[in-house]
Amino acid sequence: MKFHIPLSGAQFDLARLQSVITAVDPAAVIDRDPLASQLRISAGLSVGELQALARDAGLELTEAQIQRQPSECCGGCGG
Repeated sequence: MKFHIPLSGAQFDLARLQSVITAVDPAAVIDRDPLASQLRISAGLSVGELQALARDAGLELTEAQIQRQPSECCGGCGG
């Protein structure tokens, strides 16, 4: 799943968040988009799982802040 999370001034350790999430999903990709002031996460997690992992990393999020993105998968690769 892909997620966008507006940051709106939230202070957190991106490396710690990445460490916590990749411990659960080693293929996860996490980055900060400075132009849109948001966090972008691609991981095999539910909204609730992502919320709990973010909390473990020191980032408090509401479910409403975690914006699930539509799939871009065309199915062509079979994945």
